[in-house]
Amino acid sequence: MKIAIIVQARMGSSRLPGKVLLPAMGRPMLAHQLDRLRNVKYADEIIIATTYAKIDEAIVRFSERNNVLFFQGEENDVLSRYMAAATQFLVDVVVRITADCPLIDPAVVDQVIAAYCEDMGPRTYVSNTLERSYPRGMDVEVFPVALLQEAHRYAKTKYDREHVTPYIIRNDLNNNILRNVAYCGNISAFRFTLDYLKDYEQISGVLNSKLPDFSLDTLMYRARNLQLDWHDNAEQGQGQGQGQGQGQGQGQGQGHFSRFGLGAAQFGMYYGKFNHDGVPSIESTRKILERASKFGLSCIDTAHLYGESEIVLGNCAKELESFSIITKTPRFSDDKIESSDAVLLRNAFDASLIKMHQTSIDGLLIHHAPNLLTKGGDLLYEVMLKIKEEGLVRRIGVSAYTGEIVEKIHKKYPLDFVQLPINLLDRRLTRNNDLSRINGLGIKIHARSAFLQGLLLVPPDSLSVHFNPVKNILKAFHLKARSLGVRPTHAALHYLLRFSEIEKIIVGVESLSQFEDIFENFPNKVEMNFDEFFSDNIEILNPVLWGN
Repeated sequence: MKIAIIVQARMGSSRLPGKVLLPAMGRPMLAHQLDRLRNVKYADEIIIATTYAKIDEAIVRFSERNNVLFFQGEENDVLSRYMAAATQFLVDVVVRITADCPLIDPAVVDQVIAAYCEDMGPRTYVSNTLERSYPRGMDVEVFPVALLQEAHRYAKTKYDREHVTPYIIRNDLNNNILRNVAYCGNISAFRFTLDYLKDYEQISGVLNSKLPDFSLDTLMYRARNLQLDWHDNAEQGQGQGQGQGQGQGQGQGQGHFSRFGLGAAQFGMYYGKFNHDGVPSIESTRKILERASKFGLSCIDTAHLYGESEIVLGNCAKELESFSIITKTPRFSDDKIESSDAVLLRNAFDASLIKMHQTSIDGLLIHHAPNLLTKGGDLLYEVMLKIKEEGLVRRIGVSAYTGEIVEKIHKKYPLDFVQLPINLLDRRLTRNNDLSRINGLGIKIHARSAFLQGLLLVPPDSLSVHFNPVKNILKAFHLKARSLGVRPTHAALHYLLRFSEIEKIIVGVESLSQFEDIFENFPNKVEMNFDEFFSDNIEILNPVLWGN
């Protein structure tokens, strides 16, 4: 039985062209990766799978100089390239690794291969990414050629053919054995992968520090010792850490502020049942953004459907420089997605960039998650992938209402991040353990509806009869918060801060005074038992059902 590591490598990266041969310590990144892969004990061969493209002749010459096997195949049909490479070199078991992992630990590769050998079979797939606990840059997949042949025969979508293994992982017939190899803890928030210029600078820095060995433990120790930013959102290059050291006198909780983002719906439309201040002027929006930047808030969440929001933000381009930006697609038909919808998505995204005066943004979300599960949903996903590949957006995902639909979509179309409603009253995602499962899949979670459109903050006695089922719960919450000397606003946000699975908490404001009321004197912690303040009443938890 021949086990071969097949490394896919090409020069045509849209985000960092030529990245696999960029130099570090006088040698290409690919050479550093080969040093590590040659220390894998359980593989018989290493094969570089590159393309026929003229630009990739540089990889061919590198392979020849370094005495490593290589194969040239299709540029975009990577599944075909893997199949042909495995066939030419008579491979029985494929170890799939990508060339953007120059710091991969050979022991991690051996661990995944060993796990495969324990359950070896014609339908066994083993990886350390099914439920991510390793950092990005340590990704390993192992599977028999039989599964590769089947995927090559039946996978039809551009996504499946470009990413090699999604057809195998989806396991539509439920007859594959999928096994995940986990780290002893969860360090998936770190990244040692090569996608952006900042990644290159940091990887070069750690290589120049002359690591004593190839182990992940040494790499983690050195990364911390060098005080480099190895967090998985390091490549944003904006919004992180703004305001640290600026906001003295702003309260004790400034260490939390980078976990908050501003919801921008209110900047472009009258939004929320309990909106009392209306839509802020452009000048007021500017002041809100300036203040948010000084406090260290890290992102702005807007959408194509938020009225004039994107145009208003475009008029505040200077103030936006401190933030990463997320926007959302239009909503599409629930019956069928047509090719015209894919064109609309692309045109709407391009228009969003123009309106906001941005060349690229951090995130793009499908506004109505079920659109991806509608017939033809793959057309939308492929457009989003294309936008991501062009470097116009860093990550893609969905805005959803339930963890169940997120997991269903992710099985078919891998997601980078999601936005979900989570708040003090609405415990559906926390009680069902959805947050942990979604986070375990390597999907970043953004919490919206932190105040349930303001319901948590208004005086309970002023509520209409529709809210009678939760009036006493809200009264008890307000009373408890005041007895502890805490604003209900701060208590509601601290409920969310307890969940480490939540990357960002999106908070909408209508005025500068409202922003300051939320974030001035924000406490570092709130000692409060939140267990009794919740509801299962869907007519309360879903604002769509509130009526007028």
